Amino acid sequence: IVEAWRAGQGPEGLDELVELQLRDPALLDDERLPAATGFETYDQQRILQRIRDAGLVDAQILLLDGNAHSMASLLDTGRTESLIAKNIALMLARSCEPWLAFLATVSRVPRVIVPPPPPIGDADHIRSHPGVFAAKLDEYPLSKPVVRRRAWEFELSRLREQAKRTGAHFVELPPEVFDANGFLHPDF
Repeated sequence: IVEAWRAGQGPEGLDELVELQLRDPALLDDERLPAATGFETYDQQRILQRIRDAGLVDAQILLLDGNAHSMASLLDTGRTESLIAKNIALMLARSCEPWLAFLATVSRVPRVIVPPPPPIGDADHIRSHPGVFAAKLDEYPLSKPVVRRRAWEFELSRLREQAKRTGAHFVELPPEVFDANGFLHPDF
């Protein structure tokens, strides 16, 4: 749970809650909430009420599992593209799909899904900025760019389906984000 506060803007000069994000709807379970967050169970109702009031925000801008395609496809571990797609579907089914369904039931404000950027096509750039994949790059080669691109396209298709199913708006990325081959433009 992440809360953003504006200092001194609430009643009697107290801090005002301006944003509330729940990272995982499972945290709203009575048994898990105190253990995972330190909140008491009575806070669950307060949190849900704040979401339901919808006076906190005009819209929910959602960036959901932007790395599912990278986690499943960046390294060539011998998995087929079909298995990569199944792994992405499983990651999304466990995280963002329940989250979207949950938000649709507790909040009336518009939900906007911003998709992850396209994958990086330049292997040298990936190798020089490996991030969490640094240790694995010694063990596995990078997958082919086309495999990474197809994995990203599959992730977007799942996010579009979920947006439609839950009444969220899916924002298409602008053309400036892409290079001539459909990968992330080097300016980004």
